[in-house]
Amino acid sequence: MVGVLDDVLPYYEKFNTLNTFGQLRRWRDMAARLAAREDTVLEIGPGSGGFAATLSYGELYCLDPSLRILEYARQELHDDGAQFVGGIAENLPFDDGLFDIVFCIFSFRDFMSKAAGLREIKRVLKEEGRICIVDVSFPEDGILKSIVNFHIHRIAPHLSALAFPRDKRRVWKDKHYPEFLRTLEAFGGASQYARMLTDLGFREVDMRLLFGRSAFIMTGVK
Repeated sequence: MVGVLDDVLPYYEKFNTLNTFGQLRRWRDMAARLAAREDTVLEIGPGSGGFAATLSYGELYCLDPSLRILEYARQELHDDGAQFVGGIAENLPFDDGLFDIVFCIFSFRDFMSKAAGLREIKRVLKEEGRICIVDVSFPEDGILKSIVNFHIHRIAPHLSALAFPRDKRRVWKDKHYPEFLRTLEAFGGASQYARMLTDLGFREVDMRLLFGRSAFIMTGVK
């Protein structure tokens, strides 16, 4: 997904707003309230910098494998005391026990190995440090599963294309959206990831389903 995100960066905020039916800001605010002004914070996958801009923090690190994404986020945040680091979740370039909280906002599904990434997040968290993941997922059963499946395959490609200029919409629908859909389908339902956090030794794991069970916010404590 790195190449896709590189191409859609100027339209990322509008795309996510459309894709979440206007819920993007509310979900970000729910997550951002977990960070305190004195915290040392890591955001994995900052995208265009929209979530980082809502945070209170003492120190902020933004990590992404794409240098273009990092530079775009840096410009959006106006170099506001944040540090931008190239790297991947599965091999975090940080010392043990550095962070008070780690955020993954619509980036967790792109981890190459979810378990390896979570183990690394646990390693770099302080004792009593917290993880917060917000992402989209498929409902796992019932009529909502059918409704969301229809929306994702039939409606969302055309709805999300409205985030782009007319001359870029066909490329989005024919090239980039299928890649986005592939990662979403591979990601599956949310409950498996709550179990994974627990199995990896996180405590106080909490999973809250959002907006017709098509998204979630998940937290845990080291």
